[in-house]
Amino acid sequence: MTGHVRHEIHLADGKTCVAQRRVSHRRMKVEIWHDPVADSKPRLQPQHSPGRLSSMGSFRTFLIILWLALAAYTAVVISRHGLGLLPIFFGDVAKLGWPGQFNLDFLCFLVLSALWTAWRNGFSAIALLLALIAFFGGAGFLLPYLVFLTVQERGNMPRVLIGARTRRDEPYSGR
Repeated sequence: MTGHVRHEIHLADGKTCVAQRRVSHRRMKVEIWHDPVADSKPRLQPQHSPGRLSSMGSFRTFLIILWLALAAYTAVVISRHGLGLLPIFFGDVAKLGWPGQFNLDFLCFLVLSALWTAWRNGFSAIALLLALIAFFGGAGFLLPYLVFLTVQERGNMPRVLIGARTRRDEPYSGR
């Protein structure tokens, strides 16, 4: 016994896909594709109330608040101690104490941030430049970069995270 079931799927970015499920006694196959006719239908209304921030709006606000706090703190530290960070940073690592352990852990996050930035942008020339800025800029770079990406990708987090590896004309398949 074989049958077909057709479903419309409304995605978070307002697009509509059509899924067809072929069901038989031996196997079940699900096919999802872009349906231009369904996409021409009116989009669904947002799930949040008009006066409230969406979860993406809250996330962006949080990133901006973190960046402002970091910028203010950094300005105070620079005014009191100058820009001599590297000798202090690596000096603490060389002493093999807790401040050095914290600095080494932070250095690992800087490397990871730079590697992700380069990978996300396909290791192009601009990707390597952004990676260098990510390594030396830390959260001072990464926080506004994430705000920029969430706006550019319209809140689609898989596209924010994997960037050049997604095809922009395909809806998110969940894989």
